[in-house]
Amino acid sequence: MSTFKTVVLPPLVLTVICALIALMLGFVHSVTAAPIAEAEERAKTEAVYSIFPEAAQISPIDIPEDADPQIKAMYKVKSAVGFAGYAVNVTVGSGYGGEINMTVGIDTGNSVKGLEIVSHSETAGLGARIDEPAFRQGFNGITEEAVIGGNVDAISGATISSKAVAAGVNAALDAVAPLFEVQIPDVRINVIKWEVIS
Repeated sequence: MSTFKTVVLPPLVLTVICALIALMLGFVHSVTAAPIAEAEERAKTEAVYSIFPEAAQISPIDIPEDADPQIKAMYKVKSAVGFAGYAVNVTVGSGYGGEINMTVGIDTGNSVKGLEIVSHSETAGLGARIDEPAFRQGFNGITEEAVIGGNVDAISGATISSKAVAAGVNAALDAVAPLFEVQIPDVRINVIKWEVIS
C-alpha cells in the first residue's frame, strides 16, 4: 500500500466532506434566515396586540442609549382615542434553560398592563409555567420594582425562571420611566409696569 492511500487520502477526503457540509449549512442558513426573522417579528407584534387589544397603531421608538442591553425593541402604542402606552421587548439570559424573550406592556399610568412570553427554553412542568396566565398576570399593576416573593409570587420549583421574568419586567419599567417624566418648560413672564401720568 502506498503512503498516499493510507496517510494523505483519508484526511483529504474528510476535509472535502467537511467543506461540503459547511457550504450546505451556509446555504440553508441564507435561505431560512429571513423567514425566521419575519416569524420572530410577527410573534413580537402579536404579543403587543395581545397586551393592547385596543391598539390601532404600533410604532417602533428608539431605545435609550443608557437602557439595559436586554431591551431589544420598544414601541409606542396608540388606540383609536389616543396614547395607550408602551410595549417593550426584552430578552433575559438568566432563565434556567437559557434566554427568555418577553414583551411587557406599560400603560399610561406607568404600570404593567400585561406580559407575554414570546419564546423560552425552560423545563416543561416547572420553568415553562412562566407562560401560564396566572403567573404572568401577577405582574399586572406593578409600578415599582417587581420582587419575587415580595409583590409577585414565584412559581413553585422554578424560582430561577420566575426571577428572570421579574428582571425582564424591571428592565422594561426602567426603560420607559424617562418617557413618563413630566418636562416642565422654562417659562419666563414679562411684567409690564403701567404708569399713570397725571
